[in-house]
Amino acid sequence: MAGHFIHYLKREITTRIQQKETPFYVVEQHLQDGFARPTYHITRRNSGPVKKIKKGSVIWLFSSLKSPWGILPPSLDAKFVVESVEFLLDGRTKFCSNKKSRWFPLLDASPLIDNLKTIDNMGREKKLRDDKKPLGLYLQSIRELSDPDPLIRWSDRIRTAEFNFISYRIKDGTKSAFFKVRNLMEEGEVIFWDRYSLPRRLVERREIVDNEILNEYLMEQIKLSRRVWGIETPKYAELDSYSLKEALLAKQLNKYQPVN
Repeated sequence: MAGHFIHYLKREITTRIQQKETPFYVVEQHLQDGFARPTYHITRRNSGPVKKIKKGSVIWLFSSLKSPWGILPPSLDAKFVVESVEFLLDGRTKFCSNKKSRWFPLLDASPLIDNLKTIDNMGREKKLRDDKKPLGLYLQSIRELSDPDPLIRWSDRIRTAEFNFISYRIKDGTKSAFFKVRNLMEEGEVIFWDRYSLPRRLVERREIVDNEILNEYLMEQIKLSRRVWGIETPKYAELDSYSLKEALLAKQLNKYQPVN
């Protein structure tokens, strides 16, 4: 039987384009890839639990979104169902996903994480973490789950929950959007915010993607959402801005809620 595993993704809000060395986990993708589901996952490891992962295995990806104004609570980022495994010549391991994989919106997963258990190298069951230190400290390497049922129930809850859409202007609204997202998470709400809910290659590395696919995807999320929070900063909904498209659609659907 294919097992269930858990790993941590580093997610960070990028407020300006920075020229950096290409991260080890980056590979070339098609311009349309990565919106509805992750297409691949790469780790530097090729031993331990990694060697147990095969076609049909599930890797549950978590993250705590970091920003200049603080860090959001840990949230389930993606369910990654493995289609194939590649052991690369430089020692990295690349997992390719199948169509059952998916991204998740934000929801504070602290209560879930406190109840997860993993299997250590000796085959013993132990709690994922036994204190409140950052989750990334415990999941720098992939770990095997002893019981995936709590995660499966949690993912089903997110998948069927009504969610909030955050509409804002990157130029002057990112900070205000962050604090609105944090407040909603504290209230136990599910949130679609593009800084977390779009692929890292777009929102963090600013790679070129298919604009038509991006537009269709965001408009569809607004249609599916319960409420659209418009972060009304001075540049919000300016003529020809993307936020104007979002605000107009949200108002047309009677979902718009201003945040001043």
